[in-house]
Amino acid sequence: MRARVITIVNQKGGVAKSTTTINLAAGLARRGYLILVVDLDPQQNTTSVLLASQDVEPNLFQVLVQGTEAQAAVHQPHRGFEERSKIRVLPSHIDLTAADLLLAGRVGRENLLPKQLAPLVEDFDFILVDTPPSLGLLTVNALTATDGTIVPVSVNYFALQGVKMLKDTIRAVRENLDRPTLEINHVLCTFYDSSTNISHDALAAVRETFGERVFRTVIPKNVDLEYAHSSKQSIFSYAPRSAGAQAYHSLVDELLGRMKYDPKTRVE
Repeated sequence: MRARVITIVNQKGGVAKSTTTINLAAGLARRGYLILVVDLDPQQNTTSVLLASQDVEPNLFQVLVQGTEAQAAVHQPHRGFEERSKIRVLPSHIDLTAADLLLAGRVGRENLLPKQLAPLVEDFDFILVDTPPSLGLLTVNALTATDGTIVPVSVNYFALQGVKMLKDTIRAVRENLDRPTLEINHVLCTFYDSSTNISHDALAAVRETFGERVFRTVIPKNVDLEYAHSSKQSIFSYAPRSAGAQAYHSLVDELLGRMKYDPKTRVE
């Protein structure tokens, strides 16, 4: 048996990729699943919430560029993160901004992450990969490693901007890197504001475009989600009765239901 690898991806920034990675990991951990969080984003937002310091070694720069074994770079979240017993982290580093340049001549550079994750997939139920807001080599590595994708989309005027580029990248990875089943599996609408027509219209447009791939769960615009980040906690421990916590609880339910997930029947 092996973990399910889920990549949270959208090259557009500010769509709640890190927020979703952190709280999906925490929500799944609260159900008893063992989670590995892989932070591929050089901005280190996920790392900064889960770990006491962003300057931690070994990290993913050393794993992907310098060849350090991934097992050596797995860290436990800081003591204030309530779900820490079920979560481990492969942290990012700012030096990953140079990954495309440093790995340009490396044979097999598109498959570095799946090769490094291979020894870890037996140890977890889910591996969640947070990606940078770009479609460079790091995101391509995440897509070659994944069993499924979640695309967060902020429901504003520019909701679908850039999604076509993501679809093109996914098609290129599918055709050129032998990933015939790779696609946009799930779409998550974020920053929903029920008081505005723009949010209503954008949500309708996303659902019209992606149909049943759009989660019924919608993540609202909720200040508690930001405060939870600054407090280095999940939304469930920071504000368990908040709209954000309720939405992410619902997302965990819906994801597990869609996957019909049972630890005894993990991907073989």
